[in-house]
Amino acid sequence: MIRHAQRVAEVEPGDIDHIECHGTATPMGDPVEVAALTDVFGTAQQDHPTWLGSVKSNIGHTSAAAGVAGFIKTVLMIEHRELVPTLHYTKPNPLLDLDTSPFEVCVDGRPWPAGRTPVAAVSAFGVGGTNAHVVLAAAPLIPAPAEGSSARTLLLSAATPEALGRYGHQLAERLEAEPAPALDAVARTLADRRQHPHRACVVARDHAEAARLLRGVRAPQRRSLSQVAFLFPGHGVLRHPTGAAPYRLMPAFREHFDEIAGFARARFGIDLSPVVSGTPVAPEWFEDWAHQQLGLYTLGYALARQLQEWGVKPAALFGNSVGEYAAAALAGVWSPTDAAVLVHERAEGLRATAPGRMLAVNAPVEEVTRRVRLGDEVTVSMFSRGGVVLSGPAQAMTELIDGDALAGLDLKPLNVDRAAHCELQAPVADRLAQLISAMPTRLPELRMVSNVTGEWADPDAVSGPDYWGAHVRRPVQLDAGMATLLGSDCDTFVELGPGSTMLGALRLAPQWDPAHAAVPLLGREQDEERGLLRGLGALWERGLDVAGPTLAAAGAALDGAPDTARRCSLPGHPFAERDPGTEAPRPDTARADSANRGSAARRRVEELWCQSLGVTSASDPDNFFDLGGESLVVLNLMTQLREKAHVVVPVAEFMREPTFGHLRRVAEEQLGDGPFGETVPEAAVTEAAAPPEPRFTRLREGSGRPVFLVADAADSTLSYLALADGLDTTRPVLGLEPRDVDGARIEEIAAFHVQTLTGLQAEGPYTIGGWSFGAVVGHEMASQLARRGARVDLLVCLDAYMPGQAGRRIGTDPTFVLGHLRLMACAALGVGEAGAQARRNPALRGLLLDKFRTLTRYRPRPVSCPTAVFKVGVGAGEARQLRLGLEGLYGPDVTVVPVAGEHWSLLREPHVGDLAAKLSGLLADNSIEERHDGE
Repeated sequence: MIRHAQRVAEVEPGDIDHIECHGTATPMGDPVEVAALTDVFGTAQQDHPTWLGSVKSNIGHTSAAAGVAGFIKTVLMIEHRELVPTLHYTKPNPLLDLDTSPFEVCVDGRPWPAGRTPVAAVSAFGVGGTNAHVVLAAAPLIPAPAEGSSARTLLLSAATPEALGRYGHQLAERLEAEPAPALDAVARTLADRRQHPHRACVVARDHAEAARLLRGVRAPQRRSLSQVAFLFPGHGVLRHPTGAAPYRLMPAFREHFDEIAGFARARFGIDLSPVVSGTPVAPEWFEDWAHQQLGLYTLGYALARQLQEWGVKPAALFGNSVGEYAAAALAGVWSPTDAAVLVHERAEGLRATAPGRMLAVNAPVEEVTRRVRLGDEVTVSMFSRGGVVLSGPAQAMTELIDGDALAGLDLKPLNVDRAAHCELQAPVADRLAQLISAMPTRLPELRMVSNVTGEWADPDAVSGPDYWGAHVRRPVQLDAGMATLLGSDCDTFVELGPGSTMLGALRLAPQWDPAHAAVPLLGREQDEERGLLRGLGALWERGLDVAGPTLAAAGAALDGAPDTARRCSLPGHPFAERDPGTEAPRPDTARADSANRGSAARRRVEELWCQSLGVTSASDPDNFFDLGGESLVVLNLMTQLREKAHVVVPVAEFMREPTFGHLRRVAEEQLGDGPFGETVPEAAVTEAAAPPEPRFTRLREGSGRPVFLVADAADSTLSYLALADGLDTTRPVLGLEPRDVDGARIEEIAAFHVQTLTGLQAEGPYTIGGWSFGAVVGHEMASQLARRGARVDLLVCLDAYMPGQAGRRIGTDPTFVLGHLRLMACAALGVGEAGAQARRNPALRGLLLDKFRTLTRYRPRPVSCPTAVFKVGVGAGEARQLRLGLEGLYGPDVTVVPVAGEHWSLLREPHVGDLAAKLSGLLADNSIEERHDGE
C-alpha cells in the first residue's frame, strides 16, 4: 500500500521528509509499522533523515478520528514549514531497529528542511483492516496578482445585526494586519460563503478604505425585493458614457444593449457605442436629440432586462417623458426594436419642429398662472416637485425669461432648443399615432404609471395610438404619478438611468416614507463604477443573491482583466452569546422545552430532525435553514416523517415556518400528544395509522380563481415556490399534494386531485399545471374534468408533455422508456444533475422508480383544452415542429413556449424569472389561441 501510494503520487522515498505514523505505542504495533516503512524506504542512510512523528503523543488515541487528526497535523506543519516534536519520547523501542533505517524520531521543534518542496506522508491503520497511506506535498507558491485600479466589493452577511457589526470589525483588523490578503481574494472569499439575512456591502479601492468602512457597517432594514418599482428618467440626464461600467460587468445588459444598438446602427445609421465604450466624445454628441433619447431608452431597457433575468420582478414601472417608452417596451406593449423606432421618430420629429425653450419654475402652478398668461404660446409642460416646467416658442420663452413676470422666483432654463410636451409637437403626435396604428402592440403585462394622467395607466389606452399622441403634446403629470406610485405597495424604488432625478422627486413627495429604499443603479460621472457597485450591492443586501458572484468579480471585470482571485483565510462568522432565533439564551430555551421531553411524538420528530441536519439536539426556535438545511433535505425529512412517524406536513407549509417547534406542534396535533407531557405510548406512534394528508397547500395568497399546480415526482409542491412568488397575478396559487400513492395509478392520483380541486372551486373554468410527473397527472385531471362537463381554460406543462399515442400505454413508447431509464441510472450512479439531486435527497431514487412503474401503465386520452408546453432547449423552429407532434393528444389549441434553463433548473433562479414572466402573460388573459409558436 505504501509503495502504491508513492507510485500514484510520483515520488521517491527519498523525497519524503516526514512520516506521520499511526503510532499505537504498543510493543508490537510500532515495530511492525516501522518494519513496513523500512521495507519500502530501504536501510541505507540518506544525507538527511526521514523524520517520524505521531500526534497521539499530543492528544492520545482518538479512535476513528486518529487518522484525520494526523492528517490535520501534517497539513499544518507543511503550511507553517515546521516540524513539531513527538512529546514524551525518551528512547526507542529496540525492536524498531532505527539504527539500520533512514528514520529518526523528531523530538525537537525545528524548521522544515529547506531547498525543496515539502513532502510528507500520513499512515492510518484500522483494527478491522481498513488502512490508509496518504502522500502530501506543499502547494506551489502562486504570486499574488497585482491589485487593479477599480474598486472592489465586499459582501458581508451575518445571522444578527450585532454579529454583522462584530464581523465588520474582525475583517477590518484582518485587513490591517500584515500580510494583508488581496482585496480580490477577500471579495471572492466573502461571496462564496453562506449568505445570511443581515447584510452589508462595502465598496472600497484599497485596504485602508475597506477597513474604515468595515468598522462602520450596519445592517439595513430587512426587506425583500417583492415590491420593486423601476423608474426611468427623462431627457437631459445622459451626459457621459454612463453605460460603460454595466456594459463590462453585466452580460444580460450587454446583450440587450447590443441588440438595440445594432438595430439602431442598421436602421438609422446611429452609433450608440459612446454610451457604453468609455471613449471620450464631444459633449455635443449627447445633446443631439436622437442620441440622447435613443441612448436613454436603450440604457433603461437593458438595465431592466438584466434585473429581470436576475429574478427581480417589478411591481410597477414609471418613466418620465421618453422614459415611459422604456417602461412600455419592458411591459411588452412593443418589441424592443419597435420601441426604438418610435423613440427615434419622436426625437427626429422634435428636432424638426420650430425652435423653442423650456424653463423650470420652482413655484406652484397657481403662482405662475397669477403672473403669466398661459395657453396662448407658453404652456405648462410638466408638473414636478411642487413646481412646473414651462414650454413655448423660442422668442416667447426668451421674452418671459428676460422679463419681470417671474422675478423673484427660482428659475432654471433647461439645456434644450426645442419645446416638448406642448402644442408645437402636434406634427410629432400625428406621426407617432400613424406609426403605432401600423405596429403590432399588446396589452402591458406590468403595471405602469401614466405621464398623461398621473394615475395607473389604462392598458387599453397604452396599447393604442391616441395615448402616445397625447403623451408627446400634453404636460407630464410627474407629481401626480409620484403620488400614485407612493400610494401603492411598492417599498423599493430603483432608478434605471443616469443620476437620481426620479428618486429625488420621489423623496420630495409628501407621501414619501423614510422606511422606503431608494436605489440609483448608475452613479455620477465622477464615480460611475462605484455607483453601479453600490446600487447592485444595495439590491444584494435586500436578497438579490444572484448578483453576488458578479459583484465578487467586479473589480477584475471593470479593470478588463480575467478573474483570477483565489479564496483566502478570513475570520469566520462571530458566535452569538444568545441563540439568533430567540431572545432567551439557549440553556433557558432548552429548560423551557423540558416539559415536552417526555412526548413520544416529540422524541420521534427530534430524532429525524437531528439525523437530517447532523445535530445532536433540537429546541423549538431552531430554524431548519439556519442550521444548514437545504430545500432537497426538506423533501427527505418530510418523507422520513411520513414513513417513520406517520406525521404528514406539506413541504410548502413547512417552508413558511421551517422550525422544529412547528414540526413538534404538527406531530402532537396529528398523534394526539398534548403539549404538557400527556403522551401516547411509544408503540402507538409506530403503529398508528397515518392520518389523512392535507390535500393542498397555499403557495401564494390571492383572490379569485386559483391556479392549481400538481405535485412533482417527489410528491411535493416545493419546487413551485419560486415560480409562484414570481408570477405577476393576483390569483392564488395552490399546490396539490397526494395522499399515500404507493402503487396508485395515474387515474387514481388524478381523481384524488380532482376531488380536492372541485372542493376548493366548485365550478370551472379551471387552470391546472405541473412540472415533469405533475404535467402527466395534470393531463389526466383535464381529461377527467372534461368528461364531467367542466371546462379547463389552461393546462400548463412545464418541460414535460404526454409521450406516446392516445389509448396506448406510455411504456410502449421507446423514447420515453430510454429517457427515463437514463434518468434513473444517473440518479443511482450519482451522475449529472439527477445524481446531485439524489445525493441530497436519497428518497428520490425510489420515487423515480415508483413513478416510472406508474407511468408505464398509463394510457393517456386526448384533451381539447388550451395547453401551453413550456420547453427548455428548443428554438422557435423546433417549437413549431414539436407542436405539430403534440396535436394528436392536445388538439389544435396547444402552443410550445421556449424557456431558459434545463429540466432541473427551470424552476430555480436565474431561469424561473423567464418562466414566470411568460406564464404570467398567459394567465393575464388565458387566451393562447392567438399566440404564435416560439413566443
